[in-house]
Amino acid sequence: MTANAQQETQDACAAAGTNGYVIKPITPSIVTASLKASYEALHPDGGLDLTILRGLFEIIGGSKSDLNSLINSFIYTGHELLDQFETGLSERKSNALKIAAHTLKSSAADFGAMSLSQLCREMELAASESDFERIAGSYPRVKQQFDEASTKLMDIRAGILEPGRPDATV
Repeated sequence: MTANAQQETQDACAAAGTNGYVIKPITPSIVTASLKASYEALHPDGGLDLTILRGLFEIIGGSKSDLNSLINSFIYTGHELLDQFETGLSERKSNALKIAAHTLKSSAADFGAMSLSQLCREMELAASESDFERIAGSYPRVKQQFDEASTKLMDIRAGILEPGRPDATV
């Protein structure tokens, strides 16, 4: 972040290894956009660890059809689990929340959605403590991470990405 808007300053920042440049005065939307761009630059795979996904692909014998079935199941079940989160929150049922968080945590890890898995782990712990406020605060991030992982998995299912190739692209 700098108050100096000159091109030389921007070039010096880039030469120093920065991955962004924000000129003062800043607003929350500018900071949010900058952080999102930085995250996307660091996680171009949509938050999926493609190494884990390739491992799953190998475990099932490299069958695209089987992988597509598993992806469909993950997405369908994930939506059901998100519905259970919402119901558990509205009815303040910590055990239902804990089960849903645990299930989505494990499934997300199986597909390499490690950020989603970690968020679900945190929700599972919060549910164990009946901390509904913390769960409510985390739920939008869980939903966002699930949506991002689902989108990337749908790209894989559609053949836009190929989990079996080292470069992960077709």
